Amino acid sequence: MQGADPQRPEPPDPTENQSYPREELVAMVNRAQRVARLRGNFQIWALGLGLALLALGLSSERQWGSMELPRMVAGEGGGLSYGLIFPIAAGLRSLGLGPEQACFLISALALGLCLPALVSLLAVIGFQRGVALWAALTTLLSGLAWLGATQPGDLAPGVLGATFLMLNLFKVRERIPGEYLWRVSLAFILAFLMRPENLLLFPAAAWALAQHRSPHRLGGATGAVVFSMLSALCLWILLDPGANESSVQHLLDSVLAGRGGGLSQAHHWVLGGLGGLGLGCLGLYVLLFGKRLPQESPPPSWVVPWCLVALAPVVAGKMEFGPAGGFLLPAAAVGLADWLSRREQSPVGLGMGSVLLLPQALILVGLATAFAQGDPLSEWRPAMRAELETTDRILSADPQRRYLAKVRWNLELIPWPVAQDAKPEEGRVVFLDRGSSKEGPWCGKALHPGEAVTILWPGGAQTLAAGQVYEPR
Repeated sequence: MQGADPQRPEPPDPTENQSYPREELVAMVNRAQRVARLRGNFQIWALGLGLALLALGLSSERQWGSMELPRMVAGEGGGLSYGLIFPIAAGLRSLGLGPEQACFLISALALGLCLPALVSLLAVIGFQRGVALWAALTTLLSGLAWLGATQPGDLAPGVLGATFLMLNLFKVRERIPGEYLWRVSLAFILAFLMRPENLLLFPAAAWALAQHRSPHRLGGATGAVVFSMLSALCLWILLDPGANESSVQHLLDSVLAGRGGGLSQAHHWVLGGLGGLGLGCLGLYVLLFGKRLPQESPPPSWVVPWCLVALAPVVAGKMEFGPAGGFLLPAAAVGLADWLSRREQSPVGLGMGSVLLLPQALILVGLATAFAQGDPLSEWRPAMRAELETTDRILSADPQRRYLAKVRWNLELIPWPVAQDAKPEEGRVVFLDRGSSKEGPWCGKALHPGEAVTILWPGGAQTLAAGQVYEPR
């Protein structure tokens, strides 16, 4: 057997010491992380879009509160139109949407945008994406968020504005001098323009700026003073109380839930808050009172005034005004994310956020069912919709029925009380207050001095001649 030549080199093994260059390996890792991040962002935005479509498809027919925004868009009601939601809704109406349809669309889209906004807020704080997504979904499926977003109001836009403000309050790093002050100021003004109720967040924002430590002269108490001056100037420009005193009164009504309630309704507010927030109450408790390890940093002190200002409508407002306290939702999401992250790190290891989402969904279904069944016009509304004609002119003093006639059904309203010199016009005059709490002032009076009036109610009709006195049977 011929031996191998010891001086002849062996051919190199192609698989030995094979490796990627360091730069190429880093590029591959960054590319994989970027793809995963884009996929995660797409999933969150897709879920937000689905949430918006679901809210739009399940829009509530029951009226909640004064319904001022769609009244303003339809030209019915005397509310003042400061802020961003009214001009957006008016612009959508010019594209062919009805006033209520435009408001429903804005409300649903705002709810959908709240999902990526809340996830971004929780990511800035440092929570993992999975925890942030479960906490955000649980918060947006609370009764307050869902029932408010399925109404043609500004609750969901207000939650979106409050979330943006909280995100900027937590994001304390500055790339340029004074960045934190200007970001918080602009976010606060935007939150106020999205919903006037967010004006209650002024103490929290001012406190955060006062506690912020910065090497430049716009930090600390100086930043809080500058923020206060900017906010006061913007409010003065927006409201102009010297030109119209009712603007200030309207602002107080918006911030304090209509005023006129008092402590006599405090127990209703407490029960409504427990039902409306659901598991969000757990999040607020964890955020404010949760026990933490010595090495863990507590939440910033400004979260206390952020949550405590919710007592303002409780003390001064009334439940009939409509949904209030939407700015509590981003705070609840932070607390829920904190609670969920602790459970995942525990030996029990819950792992799935369905431990929050499932009971919250059950609470929401029960609350939504009770809300729909408690609608006082649930039988009256479909009966009238089947009887009314497009040329009818409506005579009513009931705010809810006037809203349905003018805003939802696009019918003409006759000014009440009817002028004695009113002239006959085309279309029949229809009286809708039969059985309403506003029926009393009509009794013993002529409904219309110059035209016959058709009185409609579920299952019946009656016609009065011109000038005939109305006497309910």
